[in-house]
Amino acid sequence: MSAISPWREWSQKDRPPRKVLIVDDSVVARSFLGKIFDDQPDMDVVGKVANIGSALHYLDGNRVDFVVLDNEMPGQTGIEALPDLI
Repeated sequence: MSAISPWREWSQKDRPPRKVLIVDDSVVARSFLGKIFDDQPDMDVVGKVANIGSALHYLDGNRVDFVVLDNEMPGQTGIEALPDLI
């Protein structure tokens, strides 16, 4: 018996990739996280931005499923920005 049910395999195969927005002030971290998500077939990195303002601007016109958020950033921390992002 398979550990993964046939229903789960079918539903993951037919669903579009989950959209991910990466928010981090470090270009190295954004690149590293982008590579991790790009290697996942069910994930699609749709944006990489350096600060909360850019993230809010991006989210004004785009929907995402996940936001990967750095906590320590200049100006406003990730925790402080959560209410605005939600």
